[in-house]
Amino acid sequence: MNTQALLLLIELFLQPAYSVEDAVARIGPIIHGVVPGQVQRVGEINLRPHDARICAARLKYRASDGALSSILLDLSEPQRIDFDQLRALYGAPTEEPRLHPRQPIPYCFTAMGHPLWGSVVLSISTPNPEGVREVNRIFLLRMSHEEAL
Repeated sequence: MNTQALLLLIELFLQPAYSVEDAVARIGPIIHGVVPGQVQRVGEINLRPHDARICAARLKYRASDGALSSILLDLSEPQRIDFDQLRALYGAPTEEPRLHPRQPIPYCFTAMGHPLWGSVVLSISTPNPEGVREVNRIFLLRMSHEEAL
């Protein structure tokens, strides 16, 4: 995954019509999970990614209406993503906490001004969120403006 592919995924993900089914079609088939509509508060689906650069993928959705809420992509090897392009679109990222000092550092970009509010969290090994960085994990989260307040 490169910067342009990530930006396209973010743009699609932040559209209200982008569904669990759309994400499954784009990322890969279901290998484990409960489909929307069964009794639970939050559903989780694990996928087998089509792209060899992604070793694991997980979707979460609201069980009440089946709306997609997050996508987690664990990368097989670090992918080069241009943080400056994301900064130009979403503003400066914030460094998020981590449990252990040797874990990759998560940086969160906040995407506002879309039909849905979103967070884009990219994990990197070095503490400098500028220029092209090698990303280990991508986490996308979205919610309505009402939910965000």
